Amino acid sequence: MNHKILIIHGPNLNLLGIKSKKEGTTITLSKINTKLRKIASNQGVKLKIIQTHSQNKANKFIHSNRNKALGILIVPQSWNNYGFTLKESLELLEMDYTTIQFDNTKSIFNNIIYDKDPLKAYSIGLKKLMKKLTL
Repeated sequence: MNHKILIIHGPNLNLLGIKSKKEGTTITLSKINTKLRKIASNQGVKLKIIQTHSQNKANKFIHSNRNKALGILIVPQSWNNYGFTLKESLELLEMDYTTIQFDNTKSIFNNIIYDKDPLKAYSIGLKKLMKKLTL
């Protein structure tokens, strides 16, 4: 069976390398995607990944892949407080999802993994989602 999980990197995550450099690390979105693909492939799971600043584009990504994916790993960033359209889509489609946060801000989303280390947070989040989906 072809298992697929969607990964949605929210606003400004394309600049993660700049932020990490200021903190003395070398974490980039590319390194995170490579790590996620390795974790997924070890379980026979394929990933479909998008990074966008547009909530509309993220929502369209969810809608167009709703029959192809078993779950979603989402890093909403600033959508944490106003991503109601995304949250509604996830609830209407009854898709399992896990949310990643790097800080302890309030969020409208559920199933939150919080860790200041992005690489660790993503890894934990993907493993948790795959376990929930029994992959």
